[in-house]
Amino acid sequence: MQRPGFTGQDRSPLELDLVAESTDGSALLLGEVKWTAAPARRYPWVALQRKAENLALREGKQVFLGVWTPTGPGRFGRGVGHFGPQEVLQALR
Repeated sequence: MQRPGFTGQDRSPLELDLVAESTDGSALLLGEVKWTAAPARRYPWVALQRKAENLALREGKQVFLGVWTPTGPGRFGRGVGHFGPQEVLQALR
């Protein structure tokens, strides 16, 4: 069974690993999870940015982007958070 998902502004299916809306509805957190030993350096950032630009749900909202990998913080691109297991566990404490 296929789960319902988002449709992009171009009407194509749009898959995002994480979509969270702020409690006041003014912001969205969009994210990709790449849980491999050696994720591609730019691919998660570039793909996530393209998906965010194609998401109709983002209209009128502030959008934050994040990539989760097993290696944790690094540089993917300007304006994207990069998180690993330590950052997630720290935030939950």
